[in-house]
Amino acid sequence: MKMALRGAAAETRWTGRDSALNAMIELARRWARWRAPRLARAFQVDVHDMASLGQLQDWEDRVLGVTGHWVRAEPTCAVKHETACPFAEIAKGEPRICTELVHALETETFRALNPTYRLVPLERLLSKGDAACEFHHEIAPSPGPSEGDADPPGRGAVHAGDAA
Repeated sequence: MKMALRGAAAETRWTGRDSALNAMIELARRWARWRAPRLARAFQVDVHDMASLGQLQDWEDRVLGVTGHWVRAEPTCAVKHETACPFAEIAKGEPRICTELVHALETETFRALNPTYRLVPLERLLSKGDAACEFHHEIAPSPGPSEGDADPPGRGAVHAGDAA
């Protein structure tokens, strides 16, 4: 992955073109939509609770070697500070790796599970010299269940049969 990111950064720097980065962004979007329901099932996240959805970013961070901590974890808003990232040095040469590629991956993953999801644009970044990358996630408040509706469809944890 680092090699592909270095190649995308080099293409932009040397040729002024960004076809490699654009292709990686599109691939990230497609992968995000594919992985979202699978991860939600595996972690049994509540797709109407941003703190619960945050488990997916925790998993991704462990896989990629990113470290950080949650500074806010509420049903409609969660904020994570990532304090170390193995890709930050590469992203210094091409900040759109963070602001567009990572943003697209996170947005598509969470939006596939909850269409009201929004990731605030990434401005605090390790690659810009900040002490942490700040991921500010938001979703709309979940409507309460209708009277007499004990478990309305689409609410609560995603279960094995809910999404493909």
